[in-house]
Amino acid sequence: MSTQPALPPSATDLSVSLLGYGMALAMIALLRLAAPDIDALSATLLVMLAGATPPVIADLFVFRVYREKAAGLGSATRHKLDLRALAHKCFGLVVTFISFALLYFILPEYHGDLYNRYWQMVSLGLPFLLITTPFYFAWVMRRDGNQHDAYNEVALLALGKIKGRDWMEIGRHYRNWLVKAFFLPLMLTYASDSINGLVGFRFPVTYDATFMTYYDLADRIVMFADLLFASIGYVLTLRILNAHIRSSDPTFRGWVVALACYVPFWQSMLYAHFFAYDNGPNWTRWLQGHDVLLVAWGVSILSLMAIYSLATVCLGIRFSNLTYRGLVTSGPYRFTKHPAYVTKNISWWLVSIPFIHGDSWVSAARDCVLLSGVNLIYYLRARTEELHLSNYPEYVEYALAMNERSIFRPLVKFLPFLEYKVPKHLPRI
Repeated sequence: MSTQPALPPSATDLSVSLLGYGMALAMIALLRLAAPDIDALSATLLVMLAGATPPVIADLFVFRVYREKAAGLGSATRHKLDLRALAHKCFGLVVTFISFALLYFILPEYHGDLYNRYWQMVSLGLPFLLITTPFYFAWVMRRDGNQHDAYNEVALLALGKIKGRDWMEIGRHYRNWLVKAFFLPLMLTYASDSINGLVGFRFPVTYDATFMTYYDLADRIVMFADLLFASIGYVLTLRILNAHIRSSDPTFRGWVVALACYVPFWQSMLYAHFFAYDNGPNWTRWLQGHDVLLVAWGVSILSLMAIYSLATVCLGIRFSNLTYRGLVTSGPYRFTKHPAYVTKNISWWLVSIPFIHGDSWVSAARDCVLLSGVNLIYYLRARTEELHLSNYPEYVEYALAMNERSIFRPLVKFLPFLEYKVPKHLPRI
């Protein structure tokens, strides 16, 4: 009988998320056969809809997650709807949208070609969102009885009613939306590129297709899983799905180490000027002519990336950086608290092989130090996330259990800083 401590229940069902992933792949296969020349925007929307359908239906009609305590919508009492408060909430949403629209307009980053498809999706989806929002808000207000929330606070502030405002609530509101405003354009863009790359992938139907051709296709399929749920997760931040943002990281350090890993900060600044570790031959050149080793090395990389993507699939529609949207303890999270970070960072060592440099051992040592610096950034991300999530008792229970269950438990003897300890001082969320 196992003596390991039990883990708290998971907020997501992995099998449902995998079904969504399977349906998204099936839609890609259908488009390849029936509509190979479909435009990129239509292909993206159809595939994402296929992927989102199983988890949404399961959460609404099977698990009925809106009845869970965290959603705050399970009361049998139906409260009287305050139409004035509803109008304020809708106006508060419009003010929020205008705030970030101005931010997008001011910042040159969002005027580049990278985000063209995102703006197409926004122009298509915004009218639908504005039409349906009043009905959704009314449904929520009838069930939770909270006629005044952050949207009301933002609306009243915009109307010039400065006295009496809950500034902490307004700050949390904009911080939560800032997460979406930064990550949603990136994830939707990358997911669209991934989807259309798979729809248009030209696989040579010949007996002599090389391992690298299969590797390229497998890599695309594996990474598509990550991008699919990353995109869906930022779209479906809804209380009716109990997938709303309960809090976002309130610390400056947490935001810095997270944003440092993404466009535009990573490629244009940090990698280019500080962490350019990938200066030697890549693994395919290194192992050229050694077919068995090439296959073994490539399968190892794919295996690591598959675990990385599976970690995102486990999070399902609750995926999001810098936020807490429910505890996930299934899949690879049963073996380590940070499966995505661990596998991604190991894979970079296998892909870039910084320890093999054509110039000299000095150059190899330099590249190893630089990649170690990247690993350090992800370690700091893990730590800042743990600090934020420690505000929730279920996460503390999970993290303490993982001290005993983690596959990295033997390392704690040599690296004691890896052991989770309940923080003495928690950031105010």
